[in-house]
Amino acid sequence: MRIVAFVLLASLGPGSRPGAAPFLGRPMARANDFQRTAGVLRNGVLVVKLVAQRAQWRPASDTGVALPADAFGEEGAAPSVPGPLLRAKVGTRVEATIRNALPETLVVSGLRERGPGSKESEIRVPPGQTRAVSFTINVPGAYVYVGQLRAGGEPMDRGHGFQLFGVIIGDTTDIPPPERVLVVSFWNRLIDSTAKGSDERILFLFNGKIWPHTPRFTYTLGDTVRWRVIDGSFGEHPVHLHGFYFRVDSRGSADLDSIYTAEQRRWVVTENLQAFGNVTLTWVPTRAGNWVFHCHKPAHTSYMLRYTLDNVDPPPGPQPMRHDVPHAIDGMSGLVVGVTVLPPANATAPREAPPAQRVRVFVQERAGYYGTREGLGFVTVNGNTEPARDSIRIPGAPIVLTRGVPAQVTVVNRMSNPTAVHWHGIELESFYDGVAGWSGAGTRTAPMISPNDSFIVRFTPPRAGTFIYHTHTDDLRQVASGLYAPLIVLEPGERWDPETDHVLMIGGAYENGQYVVALNGSTAPRALHIRAAVRHRFRIINMTVDEDADLSWFASSLASDSTLVSWRAIAKDGANLPDRMATARSAMLHIAPGETYDFEITPRAGDSRIVVSSASNSTMAVTARD
Repeated sequence: MRIVAFVLLASLGPGSRPGAAPFLGRPMARANDFQRTAGVLRNGVLVVKLVAQRAQWRPASDTGVALPADAFGEEGAAPSVPGPLLRAKVGTRVEATIRNALPETLVVSGLRERGPGSKESEIRVPPGQTRAVSFTINVPGAYVYVGQLRAGGEPMDRGHGFQLFGVIIGDTTDIPPPERVLVVSFWNRLIDSTAKGSDERILFLFNGKIWPHTPRFTYTLGDTVRWRVIDGSFGEHPVHLHGFYFRVDSRGSADLDSIYTAEQRRWVVTENLQAFGNVTLTWVPTRAGNWVFHCHKPAHTSYMLRYTLDNVDPPPGPQPMRHDVPHAIDGMSGLVVGVTVLPPANATAPREAPPAQRVRVFVQERAGYYGTREGLGFVTVNGNTEPARDSIRIPGAPIVLTRGVPAQVTVVNRMSNPTAVHWHGIELESFYDGVAGWSGAGTRTAPMISPNDSFIVRFTPPRAGTFIYHTHTDDLRQVASGLYAPLIVLEPGERWDPETDHVLMIGGAYENGQYVVALNGSTAPRALHIRAAVRHRFRIINMTVDEDADLSWFASSLASDSTLVSWRAIAKDGANLPDRMATARSAMLHIAPGETYDFEITPRAGDSRIVVSSASNSTMAVTARD
């Protein structure tokens, strides 16, 4: 489990107050918005002069704390975080020079051609020297070039932020498509490796900024939105769009992009970016209001940096979450982008249909559920009954609704802290989306649900599938402690039968004070007994705070070299897969936080086991009988 303390010591060095020059002699880098191509393009040749140098930049407000970073820039211009964009039509020749203004040897990779058979050729640039490199942008897609420091022939990390990288984009036309580019990066610095309890200080950034200083986008209803999202970090990032599905048009790795045909495109609400990979997505806003696009790892959207980068005199140490300010502005940080969709002129508020489905959800806590830690959980009831105040269920109780039928969910907060609930994957009005202080429009934004208060959510689910409801407040604590649950939408006339329709929810638990990955709330989940020769549906959900997971279903519970059973993929994020992707395959799945997958399986009689592998393992025994 890699929950990192996202805090920065008050003193980063002499003169660390905002507005001062904490790193004398270093140029101030700009945050790169990727709307400008570096270099000069003439007669099919892009000429660019790069320089790598020590810099400083402000990841929050333009008057906030400046941090150190090594960064690329163009000769004669300020460096940028991330580095310059090299963008041109496929077939363009790039003639580049790289000057190393750093005191260490610089090794640059990624300035090369891509495709089958291509090979990496590192460029070594000693301190104070310049090297030339030329290559052709030979395939379409987005790629990353990276600089690494070497000392004595060995890679080194001087704690200057991992910002020594830039982006290459190959277009298929002379004029790039109308799109915005979002690039993930992270900054880290080991403040004091000898201090007791010291750890890395980390920021996660979109285009060199942390929320709420990341890019803001404004669209009108019916616009076609195209984003290219690129991972310039060493980790995976499941990016999630609130309120809408987006179409995956391409995705790629560090070596090659795959541009999808019409038959290959998928509609999802969460897509996992692999390290140094990318995804191109298209979506159309159909409902007005404020929305967010963010990494679904709460550890990457933590609020804990708010005080250390914006305040004039940041206090030392971790800071508690504040509840007297809007959650969206002060309760999140890192990899979050804000989106506002404007209504047409003279638009009227949508009419809410009378609810035919009513559910009450109690947000509950129990002290000492995990030893000294509390447990948090959702408990659902129908009618006027109320659960005992300390009763919880982890994962929370499923909500089962019907497509096309108006629903009303009353959320009652019985915890000692405020909360808010997000309806993950549900296409609903912005006001009910669950990001307190942001969801909605104008002065009408979603409130925090205070202790002993309630909030009514109304929506009509437009599609059947597997969804999630979970807290969207203080996620590192509330999600980690159990505030997540499945939301299942059925087709009209269907009834949910847990004998053949099963939820496998990957989440967290605490054992011996440590966060571990669990399956259905436990590292040793109860055995599952199912009928053989009958078709079953498995709804698999990941709601960990920072862990990608691998789920495998083995045909034998005893042999160490068990073979995988076979299942058929049918849906992703509640949307049915295209026919060519709804195929039988081995029962193995890599799943990131915020993703849901649906599979069908008709098991043979016998024993098997489902294993979830991550930082810790959970195994569920499965027995199928005729």
